[in-house]
Amino acid sequence: MNTITLTNEFHNTSINLVPGRGGLSPRQVTRARRALCGIAGCTCGGDCGERGPGNPALAINPTTGWAELA
Repeated sequence: MNTITLTNEFHNTSINLVPGRGGLSPRQVTRARRALCGIAGCTCGGDCGERGPGNPALAINPTTGWAELA
């Protein structure tokens, strides 16, 4: 499995995740948000808390909650 690294350059944080077949599970998305920016109401990052260059393109599927890698 390939590991992906998400970063948030605003808070200088990062997290490594191993995506499943469908991308990142809802639980992994929540874990990434908390690790990259745990501040309630902060809008510094994307759907998974990522911000800055070098992050993979992710799109949240509203039906399943999975973050699909584009």
